Amino acid sequence: MSRQIRDYRLDSPEGRSKLARQHEPYYRTIIPGLAIGYRKGRRGGTWSGRKWTGDEYEKWPIGLADDIVDADGVEVLSFTQADAKVRLGPTGSAGKMETVNDALLYYMENQKAEARSAPVTQYMVSRHITPTIGKKRISKLTVASIKKWRNELAAPRTDKKKSTGSPKEQRRKRQATANRILTVLKASLNLALMDGKYRGETPWKLVKPFKDVDATEHPFLTRDEAIRLQNASAADFRLLVRGALETGCRYGELTAMKQSDFNADSGTVRVRESKSGKVRHVNLTISGQEFFDELVAGKKRSELIFLKADGEPWGKSHQRRPMLDACKNANISPPLSFKALRTTYGSLLAMEGVPLQVIGAALGHKGIRITQEHYAHLLPNHVADTIRDKLPTFATEKSKVRTLKPR
Repeated sequence: MSRQIRDYRLDSPEGRSKLARQHEPYYRTIIPGLAIGYRKGRRGGTWSGRKWTGDEYEKWPIGLADDIVDADGVEVLSFTQADAKVRLGPTGSAGKMETVNDALLYYMENQKAEARSAPVTQYMVSRHITPTIGKKRISKLTVASIKKWRNELAAPRTDKKKSTGSPKEQRRKRQATANRILTVLKASLNLALMDGKYRGETPWKLVKPFKDVDATEHPFLTRDEAIRLQNASAADFRLLVRGALETGCRYGELTAMKQSDFNADSGTVRVRESKSGKVRHVNLTISGQEFFDELVAGKKRSELIFLKADGEPWGKSHQRRPMLDACKNANISPPLSFKALRTTYGSLLAMEGVPLQVIGAALGHKGIRITQEHYAHLLPNHVADTIRDKLPTFATEKSKVRTLKPR
C-alpha cells in the first residue's frame, strides 16, 4: 500500500471550513487513477472516492466528514480514515445499475407491488423516458442534459392533434406534464441511490421543476346547477351524481362501494378503494343517509350499490359520455368532468365556513396543502368581509334586472 498522503486543505475540519462550497467535490489524488473527494455542505461535508476505469470515472460515497461530529471510524470519518477506505475501492459493486433504464426497471418493480398508480407511471416511463434518455448511463447524466430533456418534454407539439385553450394555457399544461414525468425520473434514480444500486454523482437533485404551472382552476357547480345536473341525467347515472355530491367521492370509489360499506347506525359510508390506498369513512347528512338507505334496500352485503340500468357494473370511463350529455341537457357550458362533483362537495362546504381540516379529512387528502390550494380562497374571511362592508357603491341607480333561479 502506498504511504499515507497529506493535504493541508482536507486534513482537518479547520482547513475544510475555509473551502468554498461548490458542486464538484475537492479531489486529492492518492495514487494514479484513484482519488479521495470532499464535498462541503451546509451542515458538514461528505467523503467520496473516484477511480479511473479507462474510459470514465467511477465514483462512490465513503461517509460523513468529521466537520461537526467526532470521527467514529464507521459513519463519520477523519481524512486518514477516509483515505484508507477509498483504497479498498468501491464495495458492493455487483449488481450496480449502469443506465437510466436499469433504475426505471427497478423502480417499476417496486411500484407494481406497492402503488395503485403503477399503470399510469408505466405509461409515462414507456412513452417519455425510455425512448429519450433510457439508454444513457446514470454516471453520464448532468444538470444540463436533464434540463434539456425536461425542456424538450415541455416544447410545443409538432403533430396535428388540436390543442385547446390559449397559448399560455397550453404552455402551462405542457410544463405541468413535464414536471410529472421529471418526478418519476427523479424518484427512480433516488430509489436506486437509496437502495445502494447506484453510487456516484446525483445531478438530478439539482434540476427543479417548472414553477407555478399547477392547474389554477378547479371548477365546481352551484347548488342550483348541481340539482339541475341531476335532473338532466339519465336515471342510472343520476344516482352516481347524487352519490358524488353527498360524499365527495371519486367515480372509482363510488362504483366499488358495496352494500356492506353503508353503516346506517353511524350514518357513514366506507371508502375501501381510495386513491391513497387507505380506508376512510365519510359522514353523511340526514338526506344522504336516506339516499343510501334507499339504494341498499333489498341488496346483499356483497352487492355493488351503484349499477347501470342493465344491472351491469360501471366500468372505467363509463361516466364520460353520460356526464357530457347531462351537462348539455342542463345547459352547463363548458361541460365539466365527473371530478367537478367532488370539487363541488368541497367548495360548498368551504363557502359555509367548514374548517379545511374537516374538508380534507372528508375528501381523504393526505395533508392540508392540497385542501388549502383548492378551497382556502372560498372560506369566509376578514379581508372579504371588510371590503364588502367598507367599499362604497358605485351604482348610480338600482337595476331591476335579476337572474331567474330554477324552482
